[in-house]
Amino acid sequence: MSEISCKIQLTFLPWTDSKKQDIYRIDTVHYNVNDVDYHIDEARHATLYKMLSPVIKGQVKKQVKDQLEEKTRTMLEQFQLQLNNLTTRAKLMYEERLKAGMNEERLLEDDVHHPW
Repeated sequence: MSEISCKIQLTFLPWTDSKKQDIYRIDTVHYNVNDVDYHIDEARHATLYKMLSPVIKGQVKKQVKDQLEEKTRTMLEQFQLQLNNLTTRAKLMYEERLKAGMNEERLLEDDVHHPW
């Protein structure tokens, strides 16, 4: 049975008033593929298969590990973009309400009763 473990390290960044604000930075994405089970049916050259099996197994483990890490990093980066878009929209809505004359206490009360 194949066993895969994952370790992801993120650094949450301090809040600033800049327009583009990342919530976190992806430090590392690491997968550990301990074992890969596979079997090739009807091999014509059983001896060659047995000799190359450790090499093939190592390559399969490496490819699985690399693809998992790449896909996870891509997913986290896309999630970061979505969070950035949401925070930018929330800031703009907040600023528009302030310009419209609402005081901050009223804005906070509205946010509590009507979460977005």
